[in-house]
Parts: sequence; C-alpha cells; structure tokens
Amino acid sequence: MTGMSAPTRHSAERLALLVTGAVIALLTLTIYWRVGNFEFNNFDDPDYVAQNETVQGGLTLEGIRWAFTTNPASSLSATGTQDRMGNWHPLTWLSHMLDCQLFGVNPGAHHWVSVVIHVCNSLLLLWVLYRSTNALARSAIVAALFAVHPLHVESVAWVAERKDVLSALFWILTMWAYLRYVETRSGVPYAFVLLFFALGLMSKPMVITLPFVLLLLDYWPLRRVAIRWDWLRLFREKLPLFALTVLSGIITFMMQKRAWRTRSSPTLRTLPKPSSRKTSRPFIRIRVPGRIGSFLALRCCCS
Repeated sequence: MTGMSAPTRHSAERLALLVTGAVIALLTLTIYWRVGNFEFNNFDDPDYVAQNETVQGGLTLEGIRWAFTTNPASSLSATGTQDRMGNWHPLTWLSHMLDCQLFGVNPGAHHWVSVVIHVCNSLLLLWVLYRSTNALARSAIVAALFAVHPLHVESVAWVAERKDVLSALFWILTMWAYLRYVETRSGVPYAFVLLFFALGLMSKPMVITLPFVLLLLDYWPLRRVAIRWDWLRLFREKLPLFALTVLSGIITFMMQKRAWRTRSSPTLRTLPKPSSRKTSRPFIRIRVPGRIGSFLALRCCCS
C-alpha cells in the first residue's frame, strides 16, 4: 500500500478486514453446518435442557431466581441439578432459558445458537488482535485457528457446553474494553471491563485467569512495561478484577464443596485396587485454555 494516501490506505485496510472476517465466518459456518440436525445427547444435556423443567419454562422471575441462587428450591430442581453439578454459572442458565423461550426444546435451534456465538467470538477475536497489533495477516491466522480448531468442536456442538462459548464471548469483550481503556484512560471503558469480566465469571468460572492475560497484554503487544516498577502499577490497576476473581473462587469452592457432599460416595469406594503385579505410571495432562492459547499463538507468529 505504499504511495497511497492515508484515507485510501485506511479504506483498503478496512475492506481487507471485512473480507477476512467474512471468510472466517463462512468457513466456520461451513464446518458446523450439520449441527442443526443434531439431537440432545444423554450426557449433561438432560440436566441442562432436555429434562430440566425449570429451564424449559423459559425466562421467568422464579427461574431467574433459581439460576442465581446457590440454594435452589427443590420444587424447581427436582433432580438437584445445581447441587449435583456444583457449578455457579447463572448466565449460562439464563441463555438456555432464553433458547427455550424462543425455540422450545428444539435441539437444532439450541445448537445453532452456540454456532452463532462461536462465529461472533471468532470475529471479535480478529478485531481485538488487529486493533492491538495492527497486523492483519497474523491476526487472521490466529482467529481462523481459533474458529476451526478441533478442540472447539465439543464446546460448539454440545448444548451443555454453552458455558464455554458464552464465557469466551465475554472474555474477548473484556479484552476489547481493556484496549479501549488503555487508549483513552477513561473510567467508562474500565467500567465495561469490570462488567464484561463479571458476566464472563457468571458464564463459567474458568474466566478467573483473564486478569493475568491482561497483564501479558500489557507486556505485549501494548508495551506498557518500560521499567520493572511498572508491573506494580499495572497490578494495582487490576485489583478490582482480582477482587472479582477471589469472589468467584469462593462461590465456586462453596458450590463444589456442597456438590461433593451431596454426591453418593459408594461409587468411589468400590473402585478396584490396582494389581500389585502391575506397575502403574502417573499420567499428567497439561491443557492450555483456548484464549491463552490464542495469545501465545499470535505471539509466536509475530516474534
């Protein structure tokens, strides 16, 4: 684009960004097109939607109260769904209720909502990465990998995993609001950072790692670390986010503790003991969360 005037160059970059986004969206829709024909499966889907009368009732005041409370009424949770799962993700419950309000218990429609959210996530990631690095090609590669990576199939094509695509949506929106805050140093974008982060925590507690990712963004590509003492300033800047992280951790711990108490323990006690004639080796599985993986992938591309 050498020799172009600034307005012309800006228009060309915007057109390239729109075309890239359209290609990523089309590619993602092509891959997940068949999910509209899928049914509910028998693992977690009955608890979340297929056999959950509270969720099937749609968005009601009683259902909203049930979604937010850590002690749901037994009349609303006949199977003890909240207690047995040990998860506090009210926004995920509300999204399932909204689906039932709009589409009833139609599994294809529920699947398609997850696909649409995933497409939006991929396009938002493209925009956030481009805004923070000004490298369209590399941002497109990372966003495309995020969109089509096989690890996301479970999250997109499984109704019970709505919490993953929903939390990813608010994760990326938090990053976008944070970029706006860095650009303007205004209180309004920071308020949106807190809002989106809180909504992400209410979708899936895994979002608690996001403040640390924002610190990584401060180092690169935002380059807000000039001297060692900048880390302390940046950490103080994110204290409200860490406070929400601690609060979410406490709620999650309480819910998991309660779920552990309500689960039957004989299943654990009847596990067979390993034979003394066989040597067992520990299996260690290390999994990098998808959003952190996207950051690392872009960092490698631009190194």
